[in-house]
Amino acid sequence: LEETNWDVCLVLDACRYDTLHNLGLWPVRKAISPASCTPEWIDELATSSAVKQSHIIAANPQYERLFEFGHYDIERLWETAWDAEYSTVLPESVLDRIDELLTDSQGPIFAHLLQPHWPYMVKLGKAWKAAYPSNSPWETDRGTITSVQVAMERGVIDLELAKQCYIASVSSTWKVLEMYVSRWVDQNHSVVITSDHGEAFGRVTELGLVEHPCKTHISALTGVPWIHIQPTDGREDGDDSVESRLRALGYRA
Repeated sequence: LEETNWDVCLVLDACRYDTLHNLGLWPVRKAISPASCTPEWIDELATSSAVKQSHIIAANPQYERLFEFGHYDIERLWETAWDAEYSTVLPESVLDRIDELLTDSQGPIFAHLLQPHWPYMVKLGKAWKAAYPSNSPWETDRGTITSVQVAMERGVIDLELAKQCYIASVSSTWKVLEMYVSRWVDQNHSVVITSDHGEAFGRVTELGLVEHPCKTHISALTGVPWIHIQPTDGREDGDDSVESRLRALGYRA
């Protein structure tokens, strides 16, 4: 990260490498995240001087954790742009704010979006909708469940349907990003797109885990995308520079 001259770094929360790769929406490199959950990811970020020197826009309230490590320039969009109907911050709230900052020539900008994290949101026309038919809380014979992970573990959430909704969320999120990223690149800005961790859906080969528990470094959770889109000026991003930039973020290529 310290060696990368990006203007914008977009972190998609819980975006698996294989999901984005298989959708075929853009060429994607695979990186290995040092984290399997956001708090663990933030602990890694705290050691990066480049992030500390960036203007941070965070939709995820767990970024409050960064203040434990010192002063950071953080905009708390989880406070100012929270959508109470869907219990999330929608992508445009983050992306429009980046637009404003780039217009003011402020950078670098490090932005953490909540999508495609639960609730799995899909854009239909101009409106965002929750793809999965029910959200927390869930009333069961064993009481009220508010945790997505517990609901998945107990079979309250249909994992196969949830996975389909998740894939749709990744696709919708990317299609919205395209409009913004293409404009930023046309304006001569360099953009990195990556993720903090992936998402698990109970595969037996991966210990039957669901969601994204911390300190659980399996491929479904640590395999994340790495995309670096630069202005078209004849430059190529060589393998050596890519590898060094991944290592600076704490990733392994």
